[in-house]
Amino acid sequence: MRGTHGQVDPFVEGPLGLLVHDFGAGTQSDRRRRIRGRLGGSIVRIRVIMNLLETPDKDLPLRDDIRLLGRILGDTVRSQEGEPVFAIVEHIRQTSIRFHREEDEAARHELEATLNSLSHGQNIQIIRAFSYFSQLANIAEDQHHIRRTRAHALAASGEAQEHDRS
Repeated sequence: MRGTHGQVDPFVEGPLGLLVHDFGAGTQSDRRRRIRGRLGGSIVRIRVIMNLLETPDKDLPLRDDIRLLGRILGDTVRSQEGEPVFAIVEHIRQTSIRFHREEDEAARHELEATLNSLSHGQNIQIIRAFSYFSQLANIAEDQHHIRRTRAHALAASGEAQEHDRS
């Protein structure tokens, strides 16, 4: 299958016309999936990175930030879009995690059925919620990078001061 720019397009058609491609392990600690579908004639691509291994201690603040932002987003979706939309987002999220972590075929079929049952308006609400989460996770990663860079700089300046004293 050829993509729009002549390159090989390794996506496989899935539910709702979504095309799914598993990129395998990007690093030892994550697995990347890209999901592509059509919404109102436009191609929509969602890239999902699932952490498959334990997060090193240095990344615990990042994980905590992402969880906090996810909870705040969940509360916002619940208050702005309503409990039914929040319930669908949570169901899709939990089923996706079960499918990716355990390679559970029943979860895949459940996910397909859920996605196929959504109306056009629900698709927009669900895509919007997951897009916001992705943006918030990216902001948390940027902040974590700044925090880690600052910690390394402080450690280096402390070592330089100790070296000057001796």
